[in-house]
Amino acid sequence: MDDIVEGILNKNKRIIAQSNSMIDVKDQLSPEILRKIYPKTGKEVTIGFTSPAGTGKGTLIGKLITYFENFGFKISILAVDPTSAISGGAILGDRVRMPSTMDDDNIFMRSLGSRGASGGISKS
Repeated sequence: MDDIVEGILNKNKRIIAQSNSMIDVKDQLSPEILRKIYPKTGKEVTIGFTSPAGTGKGTLIGKLITYFENFGFKISILAVDPTSAISGGAILGDRVRMPSTMDDDNIFMRSLGSRGASGGISKS
C-alpha cells in the first residue's frame, strides 16, 4: 500500500494509472488509497466537460492544455469514453484526438470506460 501511495505522490504515471484502474473497478484497496492521498491533494481545481459525442470536447481540451501549461499548472486528464463491447475497456477516442499529451511528461492522461453508466460518466 505504501508503495502505491508513494508512487502517486512521486508522480509515477504507471502507478497513477494502475491506482485509477483499481478505484474504477472498486478494488478492495481503493478506499485506503483515497484515504491516504486525499490529505495531500492541496488546492487542486477540477474542471469537467460533458456534452454529446462529436461536439468538440477533445478539441477544446487540447487547446486549453497549452493555455494552462503556460500558467504553470500541472494537468491531469481523465477521459471517460464509451466502453468497448469486446474488451470492456475505454474505446480511447480522446487519446487519438489529443496526441500531444502522449509526449508531454507534465501531462497525465488516462482513459476510463463509462461502463454503461447513464450519462456516459463512470460511477467511480
